[in-house]
Amino acid sequence: MQSEAMRTNLGEWENAPFIQDQVIAYAESLGSSFILRDIYKPLRLPRYTVSRVLCRLHAKGFLTRHKIPVQLHRFDSKAGALVADGAARQCYLYALADEAT
Repeated sequence: MQSEAMRTNLGEWENAPFIQDQVIAYAESLGSSFILRDIYKPLRLPRYTVSRVLCRLHAKGFLTRHKIPVQLHRFDSKAGALVADGAARQCYLYALADEAT
């Protein structure tokens, strides 16, 4: 996949273009599937900014994303202990579109 094609197809957006370039370059350098945290933590960018870039890339067809369930421990204040698998949330697993096929 050409990162230049990704940059030109995304067009104008409300954040600085260098953030978009950083996210695209880092996603390509990972070489495998990733979640949002794998991008915004190492780059030290705001989570919502990286999420916006990934959503735009997904909408344009450069990324695939799959919803995966994540089981979390939850603190039960009545019992005063952690409850295993007490909470569930959804997380997106992203992959470059050409490696998903």
